[in-house]
Amino acid sequence: MNFTSEAETRTHEKMEAPDDLRSLFEEENQLMREVTYFDLHEPVLVSPRR
Repeated sequence: MNFTSEAETRTHEKMEAPDDLRSLFEEENQLMREVTYFDLHEPVLVSPRR
């Protein structure tokens, strides 16, 4: 998921998952144990040349 600012990202990190999605998020967390997240402060998106 992409956010428009770091402040928006931090806000969403602290939010609780809705009850109807909580089991899906818990399953995802179990399947993705060794994931590393990187904060890209100035990402550059490049499309492949054709």
